[in-house]
Formats: sequence, structure tokens, C-alpha cells
Amino acid sequence: MLASAIRVRHVRNCCTPEIDRLPHVVVDWVDWRTRRIPLKKGSIRGFHPGRLGEAAIPFESLGECEAISALLKYEDVSEIQSQPFTIHFRADNQRHRYTPDLLVQFRSVPNDLFEKGFERLTLVECKPPSKLPDYASSTVLNRAAIAEITSVPLVVVIDAALTTAFPEVRDEY
Repeated sequence: MLASAIRVRHVRNCCTPEIDRLPHVVVDWVDWRTRRIPLKKGSIRGFHPGRLGEAAIPFESLGECEAISALLKYEDVSEIQSQPFTIHFRADNQRHRYTPDLLVQFRSVPNDLFEKGFERLTLVECKPPSKLPDYASSTVLNRAAIAEITSVPLVVVIDAALTTAFPEVRDEY
């Protein structure tokens, strides 16, 4: 399971000096179970067929479905897990909860994706461009919470071409 790979990567994270540039967050707990996608009025929910012989991949939005389709075009993708875990954390005297959309594992990272911030294990957040202004403030806190538990990067994609948002944040990791 990919969640166990994330926990192993945490050891590398604890010695990274770039972590000092992120806001201070306190992780209360991490639910390592895959989040079940709830039914919500007005939302898209479904299962992407994945590859032949593999289980279907659940998705919660059209953006997630498109990202899964785009990622599966790369033969080097070995696994995609939807809603892999939930981090419960505190920042600025407020409680927060964050669940990344996807966790992707590559056998080797294609050059075009590496240039967009992808690594062998990568967390992916799918947001439409219209929601980026609202998401920009919380992405820093989410990245800080992730940095507390793992060194796996978080990449924000905005379309089926896997165009990334906030590319400057890669320098923090």
C-alpha cells in the first residue's frame, strides 16, 4: 500500500532545512485509511476504469477524473490511489483537515512530469483554475502539514494536461 511508503519517506524529511520556511503547524493525527468519497448534491463522483486487470480508481470531481486519465497515459505510472489519507492539524489556533486527491507512484518519473514537480511518489491536488485564488492561502498550510509527516511533494494540477499551479513552491522541498 502506498501509505506505508509515505511513512517511510518521513525519515528523510526530518533533516531537510527547507522545512523552516513553511508555517508552523501541529499535526494532531493522520488517518491512514483511504477516505471514502461521500455522495454530495451537485458533485461528480465515480470510478475511473484504470488499466486492464487493475481495480477502478474512485474520483470526486471531473478534475480528478481527467488527471487520472492523463496520468494513466504514462506507462511508468505503477499505481494511483485516490484520497490516500487525511491529516488533522492545527495552525494559527484553528483546526484543519486535509485529504490529498491522489497519490501517484512511478517506476521512473517522465521528464515532462519531473519538470512540473513530480517525483517517484507524488501527492496530487486537482483544482479548476477558478478555485485557485481561494485555494492559494490554504495550500501553504496543507503543504506544511504534509511536510510534517512526509517528504513526498504535493503538486497542484489545474487541467487534463497536468498543468501545475504554484510551481514556485517546489523550491520549498
